[in-house]
Parts: sequence; structure tokens; C-alpha cells
Amino acid sequence: MVICEARPAGRRDSDLSPMAYDPSGGYAAAASNVQDSFDPSLPVFDVQRVQLRFDISSDFVAAQVANNVLILALSTGRILRFDLDSPEDIDDIDLPKKPSEIGVIRRLFLDPSASHLVISTTQGENYYLHTQSRTPKPLARLKGVQIESIAWNPSQPTASTREILIGASDGNIYETYIEPSTEFYRREEKYLKTLYNVQDGPVVGLSVDLSSDARSVLVATPTKLLLFVGKGGRQDSGSIYPRLLERETPVIHNLKDATPGPSTLVNISEAADATLSESAQENVFAWLNSQGVFHGDFAAMVQSAETSPFSAAKLLPKSVIPPSQTSGGRNKPSVEPTSSIALTQFHILHLVEGRVVAINRLDGSLVYDQLVLEPGNAPLGLYADHKKNTYWLFTQREIFEVVVTDEARDVWKIMLRNEQFDAASRYAKTAAQKDAVATASGDHLVSRGRFSEAATVYGRSTKPFEEVALTFIDQGEQDALRKYLLTKLSVLKKSSTMQRVMVASWLVELFMAKLNLLDDTISAKAELSEAAPIANVQEDLPSMRREFQEFVTKYRSDLDRKTTYELISSHGREEELLYFANVIDDYNYVLSYW
Repeated sequence: MVICEARPAGRRDSDLSPMAYDPSGGYAAAASNVQDSFDPSLPVFDVQRVQLRFDISSDFVAAQVANNVLILALSTGRILRFDLDSPEDIDDIDLPKKPSEIGVIRRLFLDPSASHLVISTTQGENYYLHTQSRTPKPLARLKGVQIESIAWNPSQPTASTREILIGASDGNIYETYIEPSTEFYRREEKYLKTLYNVQDGPVVGLSVDLSSDARSVLVATPTKLLLFVGKGGRQDSGSIYPRLLERETPVIHNLKDATPGPSTLVNISEAADATLSESAQENVFAWLNSQGVFHGDFAAMVQSAETSPFSAAKLLPKSVIPPSQTSGGRNKPSVEPTSSIALTQFHILHLVEGRVVAINRLDGSLVYDQLVLEPGNAPLGLYADHKKNTYWLFTQREIFEVVVTDEARDVWKIMLRNEQFDAASRYAKTAAQKDAVATASGDHLVSRGRFSEAATVYGRSTKPFEEVALTFIDQGEQDALRKYLLTKLSVLKKSSTMQRVMVASWLVELFMAKLNLLDDTISAKAELSEAAPIANVQEDLPSMRREFQEFVTKYRSDLDRKTTYELISSHGREEELLYFANVIDDYNYVLSYW
């Protein structure tokens, strides 16, 4: 039986483990990833060692994780595959030939659904393994190709890979279509087409977007990004990328003063927060290069492809990573390069000389910096399972989980500072947070002269009533004041009787003043030249009457009878006076009036 547990350093075995085998439900993900409410005192990130309760006969040489499936490749050519929900059921798989014949496994590529695994060795031998198979099949057409990256089909098919892109160490980009077959002599790849060569190094990353009419492919090398945008073939036409990569001229972002070092491209094509609307979701990418991490929104780049697609992306310079310390506690004179990165919903995880460092990609702030690996513990890299929102660090002998707790807790503050009020409102969770956003949003709208919009926002905030009212009065914005009072009345508690009566009475006064103003405007314009337009005002009058009638009907219980009669009478509004009397069923008043 295979049992995996994760415990932070120094935790006793008797303590609650955030990753442990539960006999009733298998492998339980970290509690912080599944709870609906979080303890704000817990850190956003916490790296915890996974205890592997099975013998490791040899070093890990490659790893991958997706859709709660974890794949480990050993130096002996063995592949261990297990579902984290049922870790006792392990698939122990051997490649068809020994490492002495085909080389050691160097890379694993697992699609987001964990249906398709591509295995690449040091001698350019490549194999395919389907999730329902225990027999890796050689990819004969890809023999000799050192695979560096794969862009899986965005539709995430499970029976076959459909059309995928493969980036190689020699700069070539291929399209292929892998379909599992039970026939011994049939090749797994339906075809292999060479589409493009980047000329100056390996293709360290590929990302595709086929969701719109404009197909797009983002290609990364250690020194540049290439963005292809155009029309590709249909997904049922047998090949979809040649038309795009062979005919379109890419927009290129070159890295100035590039130096040798680790490089990769990672992306999140699905929003980690499923509660967000489609318009709020991002297709985020991050490109590790010698200068830092260049990151942005892939979809936004595509939309501005004809102008300056890379201008909206930002470079997170390597200088934001604090220097490592010597054994004596002093800062090292130079910053070690980042060897691996992973994207979470709002942060970029860096692996720097045994440290896991988390930088908020929205504002560049340092959120976490922890030394995890002892000297000599060679890392394989950071990995992300974006379907399950779990994040991992693999070394040659150990596995760690980067446990994430309430990652979005401070996002509302960042959005608020950036005056992104709609986004800030989405991420604000507590009443105090929502109120802070509403108040700041209202202040911003007032500063822009958008008083009507500010009125609604202020009405749902706790900004002092008198302060808001005076703001609209001083600006002569009676319509905005009326809108603010209506909104405030709609949210006041029923138990706040005196406040509700006061606000309702003030609204009656404002309605009467507005109706008289409209009557006077119509009369005045009628006496002027015939060219004076009065149509709009004539339309406003019945509209305002209807608004008043709706107000009286809805809030009649908040209107003091005597005060309301006096207010309406003082403005000489007979029609409104009789309407109010009818609404409150004061038929004696109606009869006596006539």
C-alpha cells in the first residue's frame, strides 16, 4: 500500500497532517485548498514535505502532476503513476527498453486532464502512454527529437490528443496527432508536420488559444517570444496549425542583453477561481528568462496583436528576489538565477537555490521566502496542477507540496489601489472590505463628476450620511441626492424607524421640487422662441411622476401621513396629493378634497 502524507518540518506525527491518506476517501488534498472559510492568521503559502511510505529504489529523474494524477520517472526507466485520491493503487510501469539502450528519462509531458503522457529520453527516444494503458508505445515519427515543450489541445480530449504542438531543442515546432492503438504495427502518431524553426535555440514553451476566430500561438525561446495570430484550419480538417505558423508573420519580443540560464514558459488557460465570470478570467502566461519573469494576459495580447501586443505584459526583474544568505547569515553578493517557476492564481512561485519564493504578480510584492532544500538535494522543479489548484516541488528523492491558503485574501486591496473597483468588489469578502471598496469607488466617481453613479455606490456604503448629502448639495446635484437617498432607504434596516421616516420625508420634498422645476421649465420654454426644444422636458415630467408614484407605493409605511400631506400641499401638487391619499387608503381625504 502506498500512503502519502505531508508534514511541515518539526511537526509531530500526532499532529494533523494537511495531506494524508484517509481510509474512507483516499488521498486528501490539503485542507486549505478545500475549505470555504479560512483562518486569516495562516500564511498564504506553506511548503510541506510529503512522506512517501514506499521504498524508493532509485532517484527521481522527472515528474509531472495534473488532475490529481502524479507521475514519477525513476533513473531505472520505471514510471510510477498514481491517483492522489487512491494512492494505494499504484501503476508501476516499465519502458520497453532499458536506459542503457534508449537513455535515461529526461522529461515528462502530461496534459491537463492527465489522459496523455509523453515520455522523452536523453537519446531522443519518445513514448506515449494513455491513462488507461500500462504499456508505453514508441513514437516512431518523433524518434531523435529532443522534446522541450508541448502545447496540448485546448479542448482537452481524452480518447486522443487531437492536434498538438511540440517544441524541440533544435528550434523546430511540429504538429502531431496521437491516437492510442491496439494494433501492433500501427503508429500512434497519425502524422508529424514540421511547421517552423525559431533559429536561435530550443523551444522552451508553447501556448495556444483556439477559443476565438483568431487562432493564436505563443512560442518561447530563452531569448525571445513569438506571437502568431491568424486563421488556422478547422479542428476537423486533419491539421489546424500549418496555415497559422507557415503563413503568418509573428510579432516578436526580443530579450535585450540576454545571458545563458534556465528558461521556460508556463500558463494558466483556465481560471483557478471558478466563481469568477468569464469576463473576469484570464489566460495568464509567465516566461522565465535571464532577466526575470515576463508575464501577462495571453488573451489581451491577442486582442492587441496588430498594435503592440507585448506592451501590456510586465517584467518581474530578478532583483525582486532577495539574495540568498551564507551560513553566517550574510547576504550573498549576487542573486542566484531562478531555476524553475510555477503560476498560481495571483502569484509566481520561484525556485531559487533551494528556496521557494512567492511574488504577487499583480503588484510585485514579496509574499513568501523560505529555504526548503538542503545543499545537495537536487531539485527537478516546481509543478502546478491547475485543475485541482495544487502546487508541487520535486527533487531527486523527495516531494513537497506548496500548500496555498486563501490566496485571494489581499487581492481586493491591490485592485482598490489600482482603482479597479469592479474587480476589488468581486474579491472583497467581508462587510468591512466591501464597504471600503464602495466608499473609495464613490469618491473616485465624484472626483470624475459622475455623480449619478456615485450616488448608488455611496448608498450601499457606510460613508457618513451627512457628508455624502452635503457633497451632492454643494455640487447642486439634486438628482444624484435623490438617487442616493432612494438607495440608502432601500438598505436601511426596518428597525431604524426614525431614519427611514426622515429619509422618506426628504425624498418627498426632493420629488416635489423636481416636478415643479420641470413644470416651470416647460412653461418658460413655451414663452421663448419657437426654436427652443421642450420635447425632452415634456418626456421627463411623466417619467418623474411615475418614479414618485412608485416611491410612494413602495415606501408608504415609511411616510408620516401629516408630514407628507404638508410637504406636497406646500408645493401645490394636487395630482400627487390625491395619489398619496389613495395609496394610504385615506378615502375621507379624497372625498373632502373634492
